[in-house]
Amino acid sequence: MADPSQELRQRTRESQRLHALAQQVAVDAVQAPAKLHSPFPIYTVRGQGSHVWDVDGNDYIDYVLGLGPLLLGHGHPVVEQRLRDQLSHFVLAASPNPLEVELAQKLVHIVPCADACRFTTSATEANMLAVRLARAYTGREVILRVRNDYVGWADAFTPGMFVPDHEPGGGQPWGLGGVPRSVQRLTRSFDFNDTEGFARLIQRVGNDKVAAVIMEPSFRGVLMPQPGFLESIRSLTTETGAVLIFDEVVSGFRFGLQGGQGYFGVTPDLATYGKTIGGGLPVGAVLGRRDIMDRLSATVPALERVYHSGTWPGMPLVCAAALAVLEVLEQPETYPRLNRVGDLFAAEMRKVIQRHEVPLSVLGIGPLREIAFTDEPVLSPRQKDLLKVRPEAIHELWMALALEGSLALGKGYMPTLRFFISLAHTDADILKTVDTLDRAILRVLGRG
Repeated sequence: MADPSQELRQRTRESQRLHALAQQVAVDAVQAPAKLHSPFPIYTVRGQGSHVWDVDGNDYIDYVLGLGPLLLGHGHPVVEQRLRDQLSHFVLAASPNPLEVELAQKLVHIVPCADACRFTTSATEANMLAVRLARAYTGREVILRVRNDYVGWADAFTPGMFVPDHEPGGGQPWGLGGVPRSVQRLTRSFDFNDTEGFARLIQRVGNDKVAAVIMEPSFRGVLMPQPGFLESIRSLTTETGAVLIFDEVVSGFRFGLQGGQGYFGVTPDLATYGKTIGGGLPVGAVLGRRDIMDRLSATVPALERVYHSGTWPGMPLVCAAALAVLEVLEQPETYPRLNRVGDLFAAEMRKVIQRHEVPLSVLGIGPLREIAFTDEPVLSPRQKDLLKVRPEAIHELWMALALEGSLALGKGYMPTLRFFISLAHTDADILKTVDTLDRAILRVLGRG
C-alpha cells in the first residue's frame, strides 16, 4: 500500500517549496499556530463556492473556510459586489461613515442582549474590551473562563489553556510566556458542563471578587450545554453581580441570526462577535447592555472611563461586507438550507459509523460538525473515553481526506475532525466527503 504521507508530498511540491521559504522568515513558517500542520501546511491560492485550490493546482472541498468565517462560502456574489462597490468609493476614513451606523443598527436589532455596539478589528480585541468593560462596571478584577475554550490570546485569556488531554504532556499549562504572574492569578477556569464545579469556584474566589464570566455558550460550537448549565451560570452571575459575557465568535449567526443566546434561550450581559459577520474580512464587535457599554463614553469621569480606540473599527470596507453577509443570512431560505446540508453530513456519517461498528460519533448542530473518536455521549472535552484515541489517527483521517480532495480541520482541544459547512456546499460535496471517510475509517482505526 502506498505511503499516504509520501503521496501527499508528491502532489504538493510547491507547498513544500513555499514552506521551506517561510521557515527562513517566519517563526514555525506560519503567521498563526492554527495554520501549522505536519509535515507542512497546504498553501492555497484561490477559493470559489465550497472549493479551494492549492499552489499545485489541486482542488479541494473546503471544510475549514478560513477557520470558520466563510459561512456563505468563498466569493459569494452579494458580498463580492458590495466590496467592489465600496472600493470604488473609499476604503478608510478618519470620520464616521453611514455604513457603520447601518451595521450597528442591524446588530442591535438582531442580538437579544444588545442595547449598544462597539466595533473592533478582531474577536480577541472584542473579548479584551468586554473584559475591561466588566471590570470597570463592577470594580472587580477576577475573570472566570471555561478551561481550554479559546476566547483569544490576550493576557487575561491564556491562563486556563492547557495541553489537550489526548496529546503528550496533556493537562500542562501552556502559552504563559510573557504573561505576568500577577495577571495570571486574576483568571480562573472551570470545566464546561460542570455546574457544581462552577458554583464551587465562584464561592471559593468570592462572590464580591468576580468581575466577569467569559465563555462560549457551546464549547467550540459543537459540545452542547447540558440542561440547566447555562441557566445556572446566568443565575449565579446575576446573584453575585458578575457580568456574563458570551463569546459568540463561532456560534454567532451560525446557530441562527440570534446565535447561541437565541438558540439556547439564555441572554448574557455582553456578547462578542467576529469571524462570520465579516464575510472573510477582519472584524470584531462587542454588543450588550447600555449601562455597561456606557463606560466607554467621554462623559464618564476620566479616571473611570474605559478607553478603546483604533484606526480600523467601523472600516467602511468591512461594514460593507458585513451588511452583505447579513442581507444573505436574513433571507428566509438561508438557515433551512444551511441546517439541511449540515444534517445530511451528520446523517450520512452516522450510517457509516453504524455500518462499520466503529467507536466514533458526530457532534455539533447545523452547519458545524465534528467527528469525535468515541461512541459514548460527549458531555465534556475531558471525559476519559476521549483520551483513548491514538493522536496519529486524527492526522491519518485528515490525510485520507486531503488525498481525495477534502480539507477538514484536524487539530483542536478534543480528538476530533472539524467540518465547517457553508451555504455553498452541495449534497454532492457532502456525499463525496462521506464516501472518502467511509473507505478510510476501517483502515485507520484498524491500526494499533
